[in-house]
Amino acid sequence: MPAANIFENKDQTIGGAFTAENCVLDLGTGRPGGPSSSGAIVQRVNFSIERPINFVYEIGSSAGQTQNVYYVGGRRRGQAQFERIVGGSNVFKSFVDNYGPLCDKPGENIALTANGGCPIAAGNNGGGAARGVKYTLKTPKITTLGASVSAQDIVIMESVAMVFLDLLYENV
Repeated sequence: MPAANIFENKDQTIGGAFTAENCVLDLGTGRPGGPSSSGAIVQRVNFSIERPINFVYEIGSSAGQTQNVYYVGGRRRGQAQFERIVGGSNVFKSFVDNYGPLCDKPGENIALTANGGCPIAAGNNGGGAARGVKYTLKTPKITTLGASVSAQDIVIMESVAMVFLDLLYENV
């Protein structure tokens, strides 16, 4: 009797791989001459952009005819949430100073880049670059800053909520 997989009948094959070092967060501090994002200890990033779409209906003219419906696109609104561990670096203080004040300056864009992984898939033989994605939050501003700590581990978690004007999405 031939050997068989114990759980399923289909063999699993490697489709590729990627490492944590291929994901980079630029908090707008990575500009030439500016401070580095290193040391911010960001643990989680969550962002989304929405565009409400309203429906406008047309009153039908005769029985049996189709009734037109129109989409009316509203204004876009982006929201982001960052969670970090408070550490010894002042990088996040620079982040708050850059994105907190509403009237001082618009603030730099924030980018999250997830570069493609390792080309180890069967038949790839190391050829061809794996693709990634880059998200750019345009003109973000802080709306909420908060912190929490638990008695068990005394790790201070800081959370920052932001709004932004637009989201750029591109292959890298």
